Amino acid sequence: MDARDADEALATAWRGGDVAAAGEAFVLHSELVRRFSARITGWRDHDLEDLVQQVFVEAHRGIRGFRGESRLSSWLCGIAVRVAARQRRRRRRQAEAFASLAELAPSTSSPHAAEAQQALARLATALGELDEPLRVAFVMCAVERIPGREAAAVLGVREGTLAKRVHEARTRLRRAIEWEVS
Repeated sequence: MDARDADEALATAWRGGDVAAAGEAFVLHSELVRRFSARITGWRDHDLEDLVQQVFVEAHRGIRGFRGESRLSSWLCGIAVRVAARQRRRRRRQAEAFASLAELAPSTSSPHAAEAQQALARLATALGELDEPLRVAFVMCAVERIPGREAAAVLGVREGTLAKRVHEARTRLRRAIEWEVS
């Protein structure tokens, strides 16, 4: 059996609901999807990991639509293109939202106002750089003032886990806006 026949058999099993086939497809093709995605996005580390995972989640949801007109690996790369485009749009919207935070600072020309604006810009940047679980926990609890019990329930985590995330986010954000004392 050649590689194309093996791919067809794997896709057929996956389409039929064989979870092991889905796992096998991940093992066989995740490195190709990773390399391809890294080349089209320039991303590394966890951003790339998230993209690859999302590709396979979407592939699993849409495997019944795979007709075998291309190789399974090509189909997965097509999904990677769409996922990368969505994630780039999300990143752009997020960057714009965080940049708008910096505009909230007073626009007077006093040294204190300039320092406050710089601190707010550092805060917006630092908030955007937080890992998503920390950022979400911080925004829900510290910004939106959603009670910890409710936020934990919505996120599906324990209250202690949520509190730890908020604390870690505050610590990182505080470090980002600290003034250097000379």
